[in-house]
Amino acid sequence: MNETGSAALGPGPEGPRMSAAAARVPGMTLEERVTAVEHDVAVLRSETRGWAEVAVTAKSQAESAREMMTLIYHEIIGLKGVQNQHTQTLDQHTQTLNRHTQTLDRHTQTLDRHTQTLDRHTQTLDQHTQTLDRHTQTLDQHTQTLDQHTQTLDQHTQILNQHTQTLDQHTALLHEILERLPPRPA
Repeated sequence: MNETGSAALGPGPEGPRMSAAAARVPGMTLEERVTAVEHDVAVLRSETRGWAEVAVTAKSQAESAREMMTLIYHEIIGLKGVQNQHTQTLDQHTQTLNRHTQTLDRHTQTLDRHTQTLDRHTQTLDQHTQTLDRHTQTLDQHTQTLDQHTQTLDQHTQILNQHTQTLDQHTALLHEILERLPPRPA
């Protein structure tokens, strides 16, 4: 029996069950049997309607699930496309970074060589500066010696000028004396 109190149709343990109306029950009139069959048909319609609603709901849920799965599938495909683009961009950036790293390494090596050259030039410049300092000291000493010689030369020039003046005076005197002397006989 079902919730309505009528016998349910369908297979039972002893095979297909019949409704009470379908069985020829002795003592039931035709009208009672028709009423029982109509009642069983109404119950079947009600159950069929319930199962149809369940089936429609299940179908709707299945279609919704299918649409949801389709949306998820398309979303995953889109995400994979974006991921592939990001992977390609990352690969390109990695390659660019590797090239920049190699360039930086070459520049660092060049800078190291330039630093070594600068260090050698600095050492040479320091040596030249020391040599220049020694030459400057020697030049200062020579300048002092030259100044001393110039002073000595100036003193000698003054003495020579005095001697020249004295000589000029003596020469002038000698000319005067010679002019006063009688001429020499020939």
